[in-house]
Amino acid sequence: MFSNAYAQSVGERADAGLTDLKPLQIGDTIPEVLWNLPLQVVNHPDGKDTITMNDYRNRKLIILDFWATWCAPCIKSVKHIDSLISVLNARDVSLLPVNRYDNEKRMQTFMEKTGWTFPSVINNKPLDEILMASYRDYLGVVWILDGRLFAVPRNESITRENIKALLAGRHDEVTISNYPLRTN
Repeated sequence: MFSNAYAQSVGERADAGLTDLKPLQIGDTIPEVLWNLPLQVVNHPDGKDTITMNDYRNRKLIILDFWATWCAPCIKSVKHIDSLISVLNARDVSLLPVNRYDNEKRMQTFMEKTGWTFPSVINNKPLDEILMASYRDYLGVVWILDGRLFAVPRNESITRENIKALLAGRHDEVTISNYPLRTN
């Protein structure tokens, strides 16, 4: 379940239908409540300040990359994934960075300075808790393929070849090194 450190109160989590959700495991279907969870964003190309994952549901592969402005490996990961998607001209893939540490002003400044043209979710710890809690205690990447948690891949698994194979439906050709499940 959720810890007391989350910004949402117990009542807000209950109203959003999140209190009964358990952290997801590889292969689990993304719950409907998670698809419809309001996500605050910065830098949206249409000027939106709130979206849902449902806005991306028509994509075969959704890549959530949990990052922070002070985390150099995280920034490198977001740039790497964005460039892979661009090179592949992959219309069936969406990258949605998720920042759970920085405030809106700091993120906006960072994104303007770096020239990032894609939106980023900000301060959505329940999303992180449900998708990442079983795998890591901090930042990472989540692949949602056809509405299911497909992978929580290590960086070496985030390759052009793997993304191309997934989009072509050749799952048997995908080599994924997932982060191990937490044991505590």
